[in-house]
Amino acid sequence: MLLLAFFSSITMAIADSSKYVKVTTAPKDWSGDYLIVYEPDRKAFDGSLPEEMLGKAPNTKTVKIKESTITTEANIEFTINRINANKKTYSIKSASGFYIGFGKNKQFASSKNTIYAHTIELDNNGNVTLTSSSCSLKCNLHKKHFFYYKNKNGAGAITLYKKVHTTQVTIADCGYTTVCLPYNAKAQDGVQAFALRNVDEKGMHFSPVDILIAGKGYVLQGTAGTEVELSEVLEPSLDTINLMSGVVTRTLRESITYQGTGEYAYPWILAKDGTFKRYVGEYIPAGKAYVDGALIQKMKSSAANAFRIIFEDETTGLSQLNEESKAPAYYNLQGQRVAQPTRSGAIYIERGNRKFIVK
Repeated sequence: MLLLAFFSSITMAIADSSKYVKVTTAPKDWSGDYLIVYEPDRKAFDGSLPEEMLGKAPNTKTVKIKESTITTEANIEFTINRINANKKTYSIKSASGFYIGFGKNKQFASSKNTIYAHTIELDNNGNVTLTSSSCSLKCNLHKKHFFYYKNKNGAGAITLYKKVHTTQVTIADCGYTTVCLPYNAKAQDGVQAFALRNVDEKGMHFSPVDILIAGKGYVLQGTAGTEVELSEVLEPSLDTINLMSGVVTRTLRESITYQGTGEYAYPWILAKDGTFKRYVGEYIPAGKAYVDGALIQKMKSSAANAFRIIFEDETTGLSQLNEESKAPAYYNLQGQRVAQPTRSGAIYIERGNRKFIVK
């Protein structure tokens, strides 16, 4: 019988930050929280203003820009949400709760309920054009305030700085954990992420990656018991091969179709003791990565009841084991040498190959 306590020590918390990073590459979907900025004067459109002040001067806040990043505690952002994917139109809503745009009777309109559609374009210089009914949101160079203009003369181009998110993950006692995030991210120094690249008769082949792609599952390796941070990155990343699955939100286990049969018709999740175990809980926790039981079943059948989890190009302390003797030698995750791998479901280290053997 599997105990759910095996999985209890692996935790994850997604947190908002007050850091905003300049957008230099157009995303597929612009939805998110942004600062609207006129860089030459370091002015940001103040999204905290009440409705009657949003379109009037002064409607700006001075911000500090360092290395294309703005850090501010003031809630002056605007939220951009997609309205129509085919037309590529978006709404813009202030932190104070008002949609803005160009109205029929007002050159600058704001409303609690009326949504004004915008198109968004990014040029090669990083300048962004937010267009509503053929008028663009720009910064008035004389009054130093943001307004909608039909004529581009006398108005400064704007840039968008997107709020980036961070996730705190606790590394389990075994030195590993898994994660699945709703956005592309990068791990802090000292933490290595691995993607499942291939499964064959030799085992499961994991390779190190720099960027964790949104919605994909990864294994993280770090110092046992420490809390590490994963930071959102805005640059696009190639969707490389990764056979590991995952869930961003808490998900009913039975709502997912698994390719394995019998005991392998389940997700297999990395437990706190460092082993992949069949997970029978009702819900898969938010942010958890898993291996489809079909992959476990495939290796069990092709490797004579044993398979290996191979971390390629590994640079952690596990590679520093004494390799003088070429005779087979095995270690558990505590670094203790054992005569032979015997415990069912356990992970062992084979000297010389840096491969994990699961029996």
